[in-house]
Amino acid sequence: MSRNVLRAITARQTIERLERTVAELQAAAEAGEIDRLPALDHELRCAAMAVIGTVPAGELPEEGQMDSLKEALRIVGETLDTLALQQKAQKARDHKANRLRLAYSRKD
Repeated sequence: MSRNVLRAITARQTIERLERTVAELQAAAEAGEIDRLPALDHELRCAAMAVIGTVPAGELPEEGQMDSLKEALRIVGETLDTLALQQKAQKARDHKANRLRLAYSRKD
């Protein structure tokens, strides 16, 4: 196998890993599986570095590699927005629950 063919296969595999990890991160955030996020964040960083690592020194990355990285960043941004909304909703639920407990714990 030629070096270019091997490089293309490796690049495609790293892109697939990146896309799979981004999808898992997004699904975990939407499902509220906060405990999975640190491991997925680490995997996402490793996958992104692997994509970048398949670019030969002194050469420009292939268009597919850049597109995958841009899409991953866009999805991570959306995921952060989802998490912020979930945190806001949780704070509102906690505040409401605290007020309810206070109302019932009052001694008349």
